[in-house]
Amino acid sequence: MSTGKPGAAQWREAGFTFAFALAGATLMLLAPRLIQGYNPDQPYYARSAFFPWLALSLVVLFGGWSTWQAVRGVRRELSDELDVAHTSVPRALAGAAVVGLYILLCAAVGYPAATCACVFLLARQTRLSRAASLLMALVLTATLYLVFVVGFKVWFAPSWLAGWIR
Repeated sequence: MSTGKPGAAQWREAGFTFAFALAGATLMLLAPRLIQGYNPDQPYYARSAFFPWLALSLVVLFGGWSTWQAVRGVRRELSDELDVAHTSVPRALAGAAVVGLYILLCAAVGYPAATCACVFLLARQTRLSRAASLLMALVLTATLYLVFVVGFKVWFAPSWLAGWIR
C-alpha cells in the first residue's frame, strides 16, 4: 500500500464507506426498537440485540477504517490472493441474495430454520453435494443452537410464522 493525495476514486470510496459506517451506527442505536423481545433487564450478552450490535460494530469499525484510509490517500496494491480467472460475479451476487433471503427468513420462520436453509443453499452454490450440504447445514445449525441458546442462554425473537400459528 502506498499513500498519496486522494483522487476522485478515493473520495468516492471514502463517501461510500463512511455511509456504511454511519448506517451501521444508526442501526446499532435503533436495534432495541427494531428487535422484538428486547429486554434491557437481561445481561448484555443475553439480550436479543447483542449479536446484531456485535456485527454492526464491525461494520462501523471497518467502515471507519476504510474511510480513514481513503481520505489519507492510501492506495491498495493488487493482490494475487484471488485468482480473477476463477471468480464469478453472478455467483457472488447469488451469495449476496442468499444473505438477503436469510434476513427475511429469520423474521419469517425463525433463526434455526433460516440458518439451516441458507447454509444449505450456500453450500450447494459452492457445488458441494446435496448430502454434504445437508450435513453441513444440520451440523452448523445444531452447533449454533447449542452455543447461543444452551451456552449463552440467548433466545431468539419469535418468527412471524410462530406468531401467526398462535
